[in-house]
Amino acid sequence: MDKKQYCKRIIDTHSERIRSKGKDDLTVTNKKLYDVIKEMVFITRNRIFLGNKVKNEYEIRFHKKMQLILTDFCYNKINRGPDFETKFLIKRDRGEFQFVDFHWENDQEEIITWTPNGKKADKDLRGKTFRVGTYHRGRYHWDFRELSNLLEEN
Repeated sequence: MDKKQYCKRIIDTHSERIRSKGKDDLTVTNKKLYDVIKEMVFITRNRIFLGNKVKNEYEIRFHKKMQLILTDFCYNKINRGPDFETKFLIKRDRGEFQFVDFHWENDQEEIITWTPNGKKADKDLRGKTFRVGTYHRGRYHWDFRELSNLLEEN
């Protein structure tokens, strides 16, 4: 997929989203991850955790490798796909996440970013971080100007 197709897919799949979906919209596999995280937070009484701890706990509990990517469930991150519309985390520092649950009503704007990675990412985009909007008081506010500019390049 070339750079323009890659950027267009992000814009097309996210621009209509206004609010995150809730717990009832989780798949069975996604719910397992949610339950692992919720239990960890309850036991430790700490809403901030390392992604590796979740991965380890998931693998111990279900006796299989965790295939899900935690950033797919973050209000402040988007991915090319699948990017789930159910969100309950915030990405903090490298490898660190915060559990905020569904329909998060934050008072301060949370910047939403997209960083193309992986084999399918266009090599010109790979590893660059783009600001694509904000999340504030339970709503997405998209700003795809940066990506739109890439679509206009020759």
